[in-house]
Amino acid sequence: MRFSALRGADWALVGGVIALGFWGLAAGYSASRGVSVTLPARQAVFLAVGIGAMLCMVWLDYRQVAHAGKALYLAALIMLASVLAFGGASRGAARWLEAGPVAFQPSEFTKLVLVVVLAAFLSTRMEQVRNLWTFAAMFLITALPAGLVFLQPDLGTALVLLAIWLGTAAVAGARKRHLGLTLALGALIFAGMWHTGAIRPYQKNRLVTFLNPGADPLGSGYHILQSKIAIGSGMIFGRGFLAGPQSGLRFVPAQHTDFIFAAVGEELGLVGCAALIGLYGFVIWRMLRIARRAQEPLGALLAGAGAWLVLFQVFMNIGMTVTLLPVTGIPLPLVSYGGSSLISTMMLMGVVLSVGARTRTAQ
Repeated sequence: MRFSALRGADWALVGGVIALGFWGLAAGYSASRGVSVTLPARQAVFLAVGIGAMLCMVWLDYRQVAHAGKALYLAALIMLASVLAFGGASRGAARWLEAGPVAFQPSEFTKLVLVVVLAAFLSTRMEQVRNLWTFAAMFLITALPAGLVFLQPDLGTALVLLAIWLGTAAVAGARKRHLGLTLALGALIFAGMWHTGAIRPYQKNRLVTFLNPGADPLGSGYHILQSKIAIGSGMIFGRGFLAGPQSGLRFVPAQHTDFIFAAVGEELGLVGCAALIGLYGFVIWRMLRIARRAQEPLGALLAGAGAWLVLFQVFMNIGMTVTLLPVTGIPLPLVSYGGSSLISTMMLMGVVLSVGARTRTAQ
């Protein structure tokens, strides 16, 4: 059955995912020139490991993954707590666990774990999904890891975890008034955190800068303004691969990670940006197609929530890059540099492909 599942996998989706991975490899090579000659090689290793992990998840029955959800959830909480205790720091935040030369970001793998845990939780309670208590129980499951991530501090990833909760509930058919009430309550809580100091000064600056980036063009507004200049300078067809002056001269900070879309826009222009967004659209469509064809709630929830997670992160990353949203530090899935994000996203794709493969072999 497992080898037949590999044969029955959605190879169009596999091709789209791998194409995004190689696009990220090429964009990262261009964006990292002058920074480190080892970054592209390391990303190539991450991509190879990610592809292998994705195929392993296709081979593994998604129901077995869901069955292990509680253990995975506990492991994720332990790792997140360990990060707070003795994790490696980056730009003022403790987000990494290190073992010799290997460092990984538990919050990235927590995204995958939360999708699995919430899908498994709801799959046995589909008749109760419109119940407020079930909705609240999902929040409690999400609040523990989201709180630990927020304390790192990493507000962007904490928001992604909360978005997984809302997206999974919406896919399952939760009441619209529960979703609307949650958003309104969330806005009130955010306002309270703003005035009590729970939101840190640099996080406040990101929102203020989003509203008026020109107020501090050489300080807090520098990222946004340089990203906007880079994308605008690409115009329709771009300046050409490896020919972007903003990228080549390192004017855009974090251009191989959070702001890699700016490098794509500068070098490939509007056409390249549209092609990349179109490729994401194709991948998300194939994931939703698997969700629609799934023969049981668990498979439909895994694929649907996975598609929502990818869509949300793409929207948030591109939105901040083109100044439509505040800077959150959310990576562009499969394209931004980083092993933790790339491998965990590949594993998520493998779980979704496992759902599709076993749906086909069962027909």
